[in-house]
Amino acid sequence: MNLKIKDFGVIKNADIKVDGITVITGNNNTGKSTIGKVFFSYFNSFHDMEIKIDNVLKKKRYADYMEYLTNVLLDIPELKDISRQFIRISIRKLSNKFVWNKEPVEGDEIEKIIQEVGNRYNVQSQDIKIIQKLMVRASEEKLFDKYNADIDESEIEKEIVTRYFNLIFDGQINSLSEQKDANISLNIQGKNLSLVFIDNQCQSIVGNLTILHQAFYLDDPFIADELNDRLRNLSLYDENQLLSIREHLLLNLSDLQENSLDKVADAVIFKDKLGEIDTLLNNVVEGEFIIDNDGLKLNQVKYMRPIKVSNLSTGLKSFVIIKRLLELGNLRNKDVLILDEPEIHLHPEWQIIYAKLIVLLQQKFDLSIIVTTHSVEFLDAIDYYSKYYKINDKCNYYMSVEKDGGFEFQHVEGDLDKIYEKMIRPGLILDKLKYNLEENE
Repeated sequence: MNLKIKDFGVIKNADIKVDGITVITGNNNTGKSTIGKVFFSYFNSFHDMEIKIDNVLKKKRYADYMEYLTNVLLDIPELKDISRQFIRISIRKLSNKFVWNKEPVEGDEIEKIIQEVGNRYNVQSQDIKIIQKLMVRASEEKLFDKYNADIDESEIEKEIVTRYFNLIFDGQINSLSEQKDANISLNIQGKNLSLVFIDNQCQSIVGNLTILHQAFYLDDPFIADELNDRLRNLSLYDENQLLSIREHLLLNLSDLQENSLDKVADAVIFKDKLGEIDTLLNNVVEGEFIIDNDGLKLNQVKYMRPIKVSNLSTGLKSFVIIKRLLELGNLRNKDVLILDEPEIHLHPEWQIIYAKLIVLLQQKFDLSIIVTTHSVEFLDAIDYYSKYYKINDKCNYYMSVEKDGGFEFQHVEGDLDKIYEKMIRPGLILDKLKYNLEENE
């Protein structure tokens, strides 16, 4: 898989290969996180795109039907004495039927729906018959044809992509230094999908690539603290909404997914393949997750009462997130996992364990993993473990470099000394300071 980025935010040019684990290094504010967010936006905007478009069209048809039927019924003076609730619910039921059928609804079916609503609200039979007659007549006036006009699905697709990228990048997509079109191209197994953004709007989508997998973006272990609130407010979830990075992760960490049958097979497969990963995680995150009225907790044998996830150490939360995604079966084979500086909250010993976890996840489940890091030790650990588990041929390393007011990313092949040289410079500054202090003593 290759991602090419040109004139996007602070990035002048990037050609990133993801064939397993891709490690991106560089100074702060050089576009490292941008690459991960582009991957996230790309995959999650196009994932289930047909379903997204279909939902948009359904909402449009539903709104149009509702408006039309309301005008037909509520503006007739003779109906003023008939229950408004009965009329409104009849309109809602029929509109929903029109939308999901995608074809005209027969008169007898219309009459049946209205009869059922009328019976529920104890509406007099003569009033039911009046509404039935009016609704059948409205259907005969080719209601379906009237409100099923063709809408350019390609324009809907571009609008969905525009909204998703702007949600993630807060309206800053195009180059921050020049007035140029932003170009993004993703290639997977010879199939390509290219995007062009002008003034932060997606103007062009070209290609034959279908996105089958999701991307998960992990940058803040403290997101685990929000799980309890998320679990209490699952009813607020709208399956049609575009989810931010945090919302997407919270949804996939919640028991809304745990109670779904859609991921049962994935959960079984993962549990069967976990093996060494499960052992590794259990050595760090001992115990099992439970959910009660207080939200998500970790039940451990050594304590009398389960611990709220929010009260776990920051470093432990990093492992908890991975363990939870695996247990629920939401992180699937060939998904994309983006880890933005995961070492920040980890003790050096746990950095090594986390690096091992990353390598094992890639090896066992063929994940595409993008990692940004500032840590020499963490980089070393990924390099060593990838060689130990014989996936080093699937690892790629990149380093950001400044160019023409923006940043490019150099592919570092073979020897990682170029990266190490740049990462150890702060240590050299301290060594010089130490020398000066000793000289002045």
